[in-house]
Amino acid sequence: RTPLAAIRVTAESAIASDASEAELRDALVAVAGAAERLAAISSDLLALARSDELPVARPEPIDLSVTVAEAVEAYGAAHPALPPARLDLAPDVRVAAVPDEIARIVANLLDNA
Repeated sequence: RTPLAAIRVTAESAIASDASEAELRDALVAVAGAAERLAAISSDLLALARSDELPVARPEPIDLSVTVAEAVEAYGAAHPALPPARLDLAPDVRVAAVPDEIARIVANLLDNA
């Protein structure tokens, strides 16, 4: 289901039921999670739409293991309720890439994990 469908179904079910306070709280938690996913999708779509207007970022030499570790750490800090990700990275993996794009890819992977 899409996040919007999850919000709609959860809200409609909560409204139509004789749910307890705990069940309503669970429904609100589910709605908040779906809204967060929807916000992330919207943000990605806006970034994609704006990318046509921005100059193309040039890849630069980076250590992929460091960039990925930093992206995972930032994701964990932004989502403290989630269990921490475990990393098993080879050290000193040199690639030509755009660090912000790598961070966005890692965040998308973690969102879908």
